[in-house]
Amino acid sequence: MSAAATAEPVERTVKHPDGVLHIVDRSGEEPAIVLMHGFPDDHHIYDRLLQKVVLVGHDASGPEAIEFALRSPAQVAQLVLLNTYYGRCQGLRFPEMIRLFADPQLAPLADAMVDDPQQRLWLLTHSAKQFGMYPLKPDGIAATSIVAQYFGSEQQPDALGEIRAWTADLFGALAAQDERIAQGHLRRLATRATLIFGRRDTYLSVNVARRLAELVGTSDVHPIEGASQWPQWDEPQTVASILGGGAVRVVTPNPHHESETMGQDDLISAADCRLEAR
Repeated sequence: MSAAATAEPVERTVKHPDGVLHIVDRSGEEPAIVLMHGFPDDHHIYDRLLQKVVLVGHDASGPEAIEFALRSPAQVAQLVLLNTYYGRCQGLRFPEMIRLFADPQLAPLADAMVDDPQQRLWLLTHSAKQFGMYPLKPDGIAATSIVAQYFGSEQQPDALGEIRAWTADLFGALAAQDERIAQGHLRRLATRATLIFGRRDTYLSVNVARRLAELVGTSDVHPIEGASQWPQWDEPQTVASILGGGAVRVVTPNPHHESETMGQDDLISAADCRLEAR
């Protein structure tokens, strides 16, 4: 185990001449700390030594972060929520493509559009325009992190199956979250919560942040000017200062790419999608 454990542990087995070792590995900064137990106990003897984590949830991972903090408050020092949601709160809007994918009555249409690379590209381009990200910047959030989820890349396969699975469960998940809110579960949250929301997001808006802050019992809300749904990308220095300043390393974008943009032809190339010109 390393000195600053910040991620979920990875469990695996390692063979050696005398048998097999069960390893629980937690990532973090060097130097590594190796904790060895005796007999007949196991690694759980060190559970109370493990540092708490600052749990950051963004967008669809926000509800998961909230529920983890509710289940395991002793493991979470602080809960940070970036442009996210929990339940059907007033003012909540999902992007049109997500709504399409989530509607069970429109599933055949959604599947057909996803299966057709040209229609998939149209959906993605439409969403980029709604977020004010079109034309795309080569070093922007869409080209860097989103396009590959829909078209794959040399480094990774697409995530279409996972996207369709998550969106198919969205309405059911929202209903379950509403039920937990009605039962008062969020009022039991013992973890300190901080909300950081980009003001330019018209879907997971600042109004959603204010309602969510009421639900989790916090007044620590930070609307970020000039940021969209990805404040950690648009205003990294500001978000880093809220998260803890020097504890978070900020990577400065290459200034030579600031003025470059990507149109639909470039998006097709970035997606590695060979389409015939109409």
